[in-house]
Amino acid sequence: MAQEKRKLSRRTFVAGTCGTALGLAAGIGGTKCFVDKSMPPENQIPSVPADGFWIESATSRLTDRIPLRGNHKADVVIVGGGFTGISTAFHLSEAFPNRRILLLEANIAGAGASGKNHGLAIEGMSGIQPIMDEWIAKERVDKAREVWEKASSGIKIIEKLVREHNVDCDWVPVDMLASPLTPGQEERCTYLQRQHELLGIDSKWLSENEVAQRISIKGFRGALAVPGGAMLNPEKLILSVGELSKKRGVEVYENTPVMKIEPGSQVKVHLQYGTVQTPTLILATNAYTSNLGLFKQRIIPVHSHSLVTAPLTDHQVKSLWKGREPISDLANMFLDFRLTADNRVLCGGKDGFYYYGGSVDTGKGHPIYNALVQSLRNHFPAISDIPVTHHWVGTVGVTLDMVPTVGVVGPHQNIFFGGGHSGHGIGPGFLFGKLLSQLYAGETIDPVFEFALNRKPPWIPPEPFTSAGFALARRYMHWQDKQ
Repeated sequence: MAQEKRKLSRRTFVAGTCGTALGLAAGIGGTKCFVDKSMPPENQIPSVPADGFWIESATSRLTDRIPLRGNHKADVVIVGGGFTGISTAFHLSEAFPNRRILLLEANIAGAGASGKNHGLAIEGMSGIQPIMDEWIAKERVDKAREVWEKASSGIKIIEKLVREHNVDCDWVPVDMLASPLTPGQEERCTYLQRQHELLGIDSKWLSENEVAQRISIKGFRGALAVPGGAMLNPEKLILSVGELSKKRGVEVYENTPVMKIEPGSQVKVHLQYGTVQTPTLILATNAYTSNLGLFKQRIIPVHSHSLVTAPLTDHQVKSLWKGREPISDLANMFLDFRLTADNRVLCGGKDGFYYYGGSVDTGKGHPIYNALVQSLRNHFPAISDIPVTHHWVGTVGVTLDMVPTVGVVGPHQNIFFGGGHSGHGIGPGFLFGKLLSQLYAGETIDPVFEFALNRKPPWIPPEPFTSAGFALARRYMHWQDKQ
């Protein structure tokens, strides 16, 4: 079984491929310090456009968007207004209602990948497959099941917020349909189904006819239906939880980029229009963390693109979707489709891009959109004439082995961090917010999360090796997806 798992765990294999390609390109190993002790003299975080369907559809705003000015002191400063930052703010406000907590966001909350993904909360966590495989190989299925359940607990956190605090985010619990399109993907699907049976996960294989009874989609020859996930509007989730945190006393400031960080017993955070001194800094900046001096050559920004159509008519929806389950293929560079709350079709994925030096792509006029439109038309010919109204790109923080990291660093052990979710950040982002709150409180973290706790991600060689290695890995993954 151990040999079979290595053959079939294809998205885990992506990480190994990237690491090998980068290592070969550089010809060296990774032994550098994971904290840049010098810290950069100036923030290099690029300007990220606050665009895309989710951001436009979320009509409320987290704050009045006026930047923080002047010199301040706070008990805790959180940098980053995505899933991890917002979740950390909420959990800290719940545990420490009398402390001054500031959340600083360079743009508007959700302008990064958190507000620009596909809005699919999927069970599990990036990087846990090898851990589960290892426990299964040791005949400790109970341990593998525990890893799965606790790594998936971020979804339960969001679900509780929706249920107990009326968080408005278009939350819809659904099965996730994963369809193999090639013989290689069929092998992976068979393995996943066997593992689900072993772990007691109530997944079900649907034949091509059974898929057709749920979704009228061409080219998908059956699918594995995996329960426990949900569809949502990610920007509405961020803004709603942010408003809830504000009511509990958290101060949220958008359009407030951090320009420089000075470590110390009191961390000095330099802003565009002032400073904040704090005994505790929490970096929830994921793909942009290296620009603030942490995880240099440890987390790289990879870009994923999406688009949505104009709303379908009721007749079109009924003819295409009997339920509302999203569906994806099982490729390394996977492609997925889902309905939004107002019945648009979202199409995303298919490819990932890294740009020299970690520069950010605004997504305007990118050729991948033509490929996504063609995929939409091929799989849903009945709506081939429906116009595309929005397209956007999200920047994902990726580690070489796809395993995230959460913990605390700095000469005074007062700079906390969480990120590297490698494209699987909705549930894990909210989970890491809770873990960061527990770390701040001095609580013992569940041993299940030892694989991510204070973890040093593998070192990534500098340019030009990063670009060359990523290009090699990407080509290999595309080849693999055709097998």
